[in-house]
Amino acid sequence: MKRVSYLSICIFVLFQSCSVSNTEISTFSNTELQLTGKVLSLDSFYMRYPFRILQSDSSLYIVDLHGSDFYCHKFNRSDLKFKQSIAPRGSGPAEFLDAENIRLDQQGDLYLLDANKSEICIWQKNNRDSLKRIKLAKELIRTLDFDIVDDSTFVVPDYTGTHRFNLIDMRGQIIKRLYKIPVRNNKKNTATISLPQAWRSFIDYNPKNGILAMTTQLGDVVELYDLKADTIIKIVYGESGEPEFIDKGGYAVPNGMYGTCRYDCESTGDTEDECSQIWVDVVNFCSAMSMS
Repeated sequence: MKRVSYLSICIFVLFQSCSVSNTEISTFSNTELQLTGKVLSLDSFYMRYPFRILQSDSSLYIVDLHGSDFYCHKFNRSDLKFKQSIAPRGSGPAEFLDAENIRLDQQGDLYLLDANKSEICIWQKNNRDSLKRIKLAKELIRTLDFDIVDDSTFVVPDYTGTHRFNLIDMRGQIIKRLYKIPVRNNKKNTATISLPQAWRSFIDYNPKNGILAMTTQLGDVVELYDLKADTIIKIVYGESGEPEFIDKGGYAVPNGMYGTCRYDCESTGDTEDECSQIWVDVVNFCSAMSMS
């Protein structure tokens, strides 16, 4: 039996005042936020677990993580009128076992990550019936997020524990491994697999300035990288610090704050300072909400 999920989409305008150190590793400053928003309800549409939201100029895409028939639904952005369901659930060649995230490129082509099939799937803008599948390299361990860097490159988190994230090509092969998990405490010697599990992060890449933003699901950490300059911009630790967990047989069991209450992240600043400012404020707000 389907469980009805009433989805309310709130568009918040955040007004903030705070300052952030320009050092590579910083901590969150005190932040004051005022939220205003408009609620639009999808009270006649069935979803089990609305998980990701992606907007274009005219459309809104919503991923239903536990969808019974389809994993992704398309709506008209202005009035949320239903338009189309895509990514049918199933094990067949044209079906999907999972949907972790969706992206749009500059041409309007739609990308979806099926973690259980280890594939990135592409629908062309002018032909949503066509489907191209990119099989991810075997060295990648169950990729749970991705973003588009350019017309030939993706960025994906690294879950082997050896690096922080990888750049992969349109064949799904790794072309560059970058950085390490920014661990500060005694977890540096933890089993390789459990550490990246605990540091699972949601990512977003801004092609305008080359900034990759990452925010942890557990703990309270924001990371900013400049992929064009190949440098670390800033790593920011909130009051709850980095993810706390217990290693049990190679599995990370949460032992601290359960994340920043966000299921997604978005890097929208046009400059490095703006991008940094946005993320410190958003994560600080979510941390306060999760502890209230």
